[in-house]
Amino acid sequence: MTEFNEIHWFDIAFLLALFIALPIYSARSFRIYLALAHRGEDLNRSIIYWQTMGMQWTGFTILAAGWLLLDRPLANLGMQPGSAIGYATGGAVALLLVVFFGYQLTQIRKISFAEKQRQFVALGVVGYALPRTRQEYVFSNFVSITAGIVEELVYRGYVIWLLSLYMPLWAAAIVSTIAFGVAHAYQGWEGILKTGFVGGIFATIYLATGSIWIPVVLHALLDMLQMAMVRELHIDRSVED
Repeated sequence: MTEFNEIHWFDIAFLLALFIALPIYSARSFRIYLALAHRGEDLNRSIIYWQTMGMQWTGFTILAAGWLLLDRPLANLGMQPGSAIGYATGGAVALLLVVFFGYQLTQIRKISFAEKQRQFVALGVVGYALPRTRQEYVFSNFVSITAGIVEELVYRGYVIWLLSLYMPLWAAAIVSTIAFGVAHAYQGWEGILKTGFVGGIFATIYLATGSIWIPVVLHALLDMLQMAMVRELHIDRSVED
């Protein structure tokens, strides 16, 4: 049995895959995806979403299998009940997200379809991977839930725990936040900075509440609200009037 404070070769391999292989693979895959889009080919985003979820759940399954084989407690991943203050904090943040994005959504609904399209174009190359049809939007919600569960348990739960064995907790949180941002390098520097900033907020919430479930819910909720806004950019409300 591996001691709870002992690093294993499995951890080294998983970190190398997470910190190096994943960003390179994601960036390369996205470049191929963009090349197809620029050639005018019809992009089936629903299939891409299922592939994304498959990759994330495969990685998580590998981590979970290694974790169980090493007989490590689930509490080290933050899989434990939060405190009353933690749930109150999570609830407050969730309410703020709903109010903010709800307001933004109502404002978007009021503008013309032409202006909506201009705002979508302003999203840059990331827009090619975002939902446009109703079906794509539905599937994107499954991606959001997957990201909330997998990415929080991996980056905030596993990475922070592992690195905290060899460095201060705050330093482990910073490294995990940087790794989370770099994993989104396919979105460019702006994407790295944005996702890194959000990852830092989730890491702070996790450390403050002591439960990974709170950032899991907030992460999934944030992604779903963002997808709802993107979907609205492709709806011509003037046709419904």
